[in-house]
Amino acid sequence: MAVPADYGDLAGEIAGLRDSHAVVDLSWATRLELRGRDRHRFLNGLVTSNVKDLRAGQGRYGFFLNKQGRVIADVYTTALDDRLWLELPADCGEPMRRHIESYRVIDDVEVAGLDDMALIGVLGPAAAAVLGDAAAALALDASVRAAIEGCEVQLTRRRVFGVEGFVLWVPSSLAEDIFVALAEGGRAAGLGALDARRVAAGVARFGPDFGDETVANETGLVEQAIDFTKGCYLGQEIVARIFYKGKPSQPLMALEVNGRPVAPEPPCSIHPIAGSGAGETCGTVTSVTAGGEPGVWLAIGAVSRRALDDGTALALDGGGEVRIRERAELASQTGAS
Repeated sequence: MAVPADYGDLAGEIAGLRDSHAVVDLSWATRLELRGRDRHRFLNGLVTSNVKDLRAGQGRYGFFLNKQGRVIADVYTTALDDRLWLELPADCGEPMRRHIESYRVIDDVEVAGLDDMALIGVLGPAAAAVLGDAAAALALDASVRAAIEGCEVQLTRRRVFGVEGFVLWVPSSLAEDIFVALAEGGRAAGLGALDARRVAAGVARFGPDFGDETVANETGLVEQAIDFTKGCYLGQEIVARIFYKGKPSQPLMALEVNGRPVAPEPPCSIHPIAGSGAGETCGTVTSVTAGGEPGVWLAIGAVSRRALDDGTALALDGGGEVRIRERAELASQTGAS
C-alpha cells in the first residue's frame, strides 16, 4: 500500500520526529499472524531473535534468514495471549507466508494475513504525552491493550527505524479516522521524514540498504536483531561463525559525505583516495539525507573490511570525501542519551 512521502513540509516533519512527535502511516508494512500451540517454538527456529520466551505483552525485533545466513526479511514480533503478530517489510506477504509454511511439518501452527488490521506510528520524544497514561507506563518493547481516540488498540512502545515512540495496531476500518484525530494534536509525517531520521540515526533498512544478498552480520543490527544464546535457527551456523571467528566482509556503516554540493544518488560507489586500491570500488552508499550544512550529507553504506582495516581516506565517485560516523555522533543526531 502506497503512503505519502511527505505532507508538504518535509523539514517540519523531520523536526517533529526529532524534537516533539509526529504521526506516521505504517500501513505499507506486511502483517501476518501465527496461531496454534507450537507458534513460539516453531517461529523461534526461523528467526534470529528469541521469540520462544516471549510472553503476552512483549515484542522483539529480528531477521528471517535463508540457509546461507542472508536476510530475506526483518520482522518485529508482538506476542498476544493466543497468537503472534508479525510486522514485515512491504510487499512480502505471500513470499514470507510460503516460506514460513514450507517449514511447518507436524507443528500446530496456522499462518494468516492481517489485512483487517493497520499500523500507525506515533513517534518522537513527546509521543508518550500524546497517547496518555497507558503509553507512559510502558517499557521499551512492551505492549498493552489501550483505548486511543475511543478505539481499543494494541499499543507497543518500540523503535521504528531508530526513532523511539509507539506503534498502534488498529482496525483497518477505523485507521483513517484514528490517524486524522492523532495528527490534529501535532502533525503527520511521511516516510521521507522517517527515512531522514533513520539515516541520521545510522539505522540500515531492509530494502534500501540490505536484503537477500546481505549476511545478517553485515547489517549493523546484530545487537538489536540476533540472540547468540537462543539455540538453533535457520542460517545460524553462518551467522555464528562470522560473529565468533571472523568479521563481516562488507558491513553497513553510518557515513558522512563532505564537499559535495548536491546529494549523492544511491547506489553510489565508494573508493580509496590513495594507496594500492585507489580508484577501485570498495563500497556503496545506499541511503542519503541532508546533513544540516551546505555540502554535508549523512549516509548509510557498505564498506569493505579491507578498506576499514587499512584506514585509508575514502571518497565517492563524482566527488565528496567519506568518513565513518562514530556512535557518539549518532546518539547526538537522534537525541539519544
